[in-house]
Amino acid sequence: MKVTRVASEEIAGDVREPRSYRIREWGPSTPGMSRTMDEWDVSGVFNVIEAILWATSNISSENSFEIFAVTTIPRPHGSGVQPIFVRVFGVDGDPNGGAGEVVNLFEG
Repeated sequence: MKVTRVASEEIAGDVREPRSYRIREWGPSTPGMSRTMDEWDVSGVFNVIEAILWATSNISSENSFEIFAVTTIPRPHGSGVQPIFVRVFGVDGDPNGGAGEVVNLFEG
């Protein structure tokens, strides 16, 4: 792990503005079966802790969940922006899953 101190003016965006998160819930593992998955968009929260609190209050303790920050990046060739989801909390549905992922959603 590498940690580098940065100046506060290097943080993008206004931290006082609400954020959006995607919560993905994974159902329990059943031998020979795929795991179930449900997703929710949580918006109007000011940090990931609020999204975590919602998830821990509303998702069964039998299930695992992961939380993605919703953001955008420029589309190639200057054609607007595209949404991306960056995992900021939790584990994926695969018990041997990785520590992080970026999910790109492309339209059309």
